[in-house]
Amino acid sequence: MLLNALSKLEEWRHLPAYQLERRVDVFFGLFLPEIIEQRFREPGGVVIPEFPLHRGNVLRESNSKRKNESVKVDFAVFCRNRYKKIFLVELKTDSRSIRPDQLKHMLCAARDDVGPEQVLGGVVKAAIHSPVKPKYGHLLYELHKLGCVARRYCKDNKGAKNFDQIDMNKTSPGLEPTFRDLDVSVNWKNAAIELVLIAPSDVRQKGHVELSRFHHITLADVANAIEDECKSRLELAHYLRRWEETKAGRAQLAPRA
Repeated sequence: MLLNALSKLEEWRHLPAYQLERRVDVFFGLFLPEIIEQRFREPGGVVIPEFPLHRGNVLRESNSKRKNESVKVDFAVFCRNRYKKIFLVELKTDSRSIRPDQLKHMLCAARDDVGPEQVLGGVVKAAIHSPVKPKYGHLLYELHKLGCVARRYCKDNKGAKNFDQIDMNKTSPGLEPTFRDLDVSVNWKNAAIELVLIAPSDVRQKGHVELSRFHHITLADVANAIEDECKSRLELAHYLRRWEETKAGRAQLAPRA
């Protein structure tokens, strides 16, 4: 089944408007802890996909009507060792699909006047104003388990005592009071933020903005990191190298029978 799926992805990626990274992100998400550990010697990373960067807190769009909305980064990887680190990861299987604004958003998160307190606090703000509060409840619960956010303890708390007591469908008085009781944990306020771009090796030839701030991991690097004797890993590594070597739309057409 996996071989057939990868073969079909290889065929479809050459079609107009087909975004391969949107279909293979689950594989990258599964292997990101291994990739981060091999590249940065940071074990035990926890992956959160589609991580939100708050427009007001992180991008500093304070006058925008959308200031309480967020833009998304493909992955955030949280490493909880003695020196806390947050890896923000953008995935591109085709260097031509890189959008400079996506990279600029990530650069904003790593600025000296922003940093982890504003990044994590922005998730709380986005949750408070979001129309999909139950989903943000699950995201904040994951951050709570990581120790990134903690609940204030005071007599006037009106939300649930802790996340384990929250029924996302039947909340009284609702999730917003619980979200408003959250603070960024002290241990994570000084975490290091690292920017990672997973993309083909020719990405630096495209003239994209400030790539010097990014750790570049090629598709071949990913293949080398995950490859072992497991058949499914070998198959994925094989296709990763193919996607690195042959750009979308450049494959030789098969002759008619």
